[in-house]
Amino acid sequence: MSGATEEQCPRVTSLTTAADKFGRPPVDTMLEAKLRPPQTRSEWVSRSRLLQELERATERAITLIAAPAGYGKTTAVAQWLASDSGPPIFAWLSLDNSDNDPGQLWTHIAMALDRAGCVIARDIAGFVASGAHDMFTLVLPRILDAIAGLPSDVTLLIDDFDVVRGAECNRQIEFFVKHLPATAHLVLITRADPTLRLGRIRAAGQLSEIRADDLAFNTQEASALLGADGVQLSSEAVGELMQRTEGWPAGLYLAVLSLAGRADPSEFVHHFSGNNRFIGDYLTEEVLSRQSDEVRSFILDMSILDRFSAPLCDYVTEEHNSASILRDLKHTNLFLIPLDSEERWFRFHHLFGAVARSTLETEQPDRAAQLHGRAADWLSENGYVDAAVEHALTAGKAERAATLANASWLRYFDAGLGSTVRRWLRALERSAAVKRRLG
Repeated sequence: MSGATEEQCPRVTSLTTAADKFGRPPVDTMLEAKLRPPQTRSEWVSRSRLLQELERATERAITLIAAPAGYGKTTAVAQWLASDSGPPIFAWLSLDNSDNDPGQLWTHIAMALDRAGCVIARDIAGFVASGAHDMFTLVLPRILDAIAGLPSDVTLLIDDFDVVRGAECNRQIEFFVKHLPATAHLVLITRADPTLRLGRIRAAGQLSEIRADDLAFNTQEASALLGADGVQLSSEAVGELMQRTEGWPAGLYLAVLSLAGRADPSEFVHHFSGNNRFIGDYLTEEVLSRQSDEVRSFILDMSILDRFSAPLCDYVTEEHNSASILRDLKHTNLFLIPLDSEERWFRFHHLFGAVARSTLETEQPDRAAQLHGRAADWLSENGYVDAAVEHALTAGKAERAATLANASWLRYFDAGLGSTVRRWLRALERSAAVKRRLG
């Protein structure tokens, strides 16, 4: 990502300022990461029985993959896409909080479909913006017609769908699902059931569901995971580990990291107990405690970010070694997930990031605010106004957030992102109300 100013490279309009040799608008690297499926990794355990379930699920129009954090939803889908049984033509989109705005959501869905050969409009962002107030009669029919016009079936996969909470977004998704062409399949990957009317879809025989019980590891898969990392456990100890984690994939991955190198791993398994959340907290904290001071500090600092790159990390931490640390973490830590094929952007496993963030806020609450402030500065300078506003507010810099919102609201509104602007205003109002109460 370049260091262009907001005026030179705004997040919305930069999508349509030029065309590449294929006639598509250029895409910045953070957005590119949202449009690429996660890369498979050699250390992942093969889960053939789960891949078969995913293949069978596509016999129906909609597949809902819903389970709490740490159940390997995205990992399982990534393995399926890379396998012989995966869909030959698919479109991928990872959502974040900004996609709770209808204009942003459908712009990104259209861009994902464009990657699958579903050409909706040369200027996708401009097309969606032009129909922002007429989604049901202009934008959604155009997208649905483009899908129906494809010569073969297409699978649209939307990850982190639980961020879609707005009533308007959900109304539009329901319309989209209701009129989905027979040649299309929609996969929703989410931590919580969406607020769509699932009963109607289920009753119509259009819904396949993959839940936590399906995603949980069985004993054979747990043994393969332990063996791949050289952890030797008796069958009784493996059974005890399965009983304590209930097959929770994140808990098992965390256990592998904690068990590696122990003289008596079976004894360690025997002495920890508690439900999944407490096991996860305990093991994650133990992983953190085994890192060098430099790496541990880096992990805690970066936990405030949903996505990060080496330049962003350098700016936030005021250091110059982020690229080196990221390379080391990629090779030694299962919790750093590359978001693009060039491995410029990363995120932490959601559970790991949440515990690290909690640790930072507990140990260094003042530093957390400083990091959010520096993140807001870098993001605004590089055209990510929405994320910058959120970080500025979290840093307690309401005036900075208001300045950013004031400088960008008209451009966002003209681009059909009025919901984002209203979200900024509500957040600023809440910040002002809190300030008044405390004052």
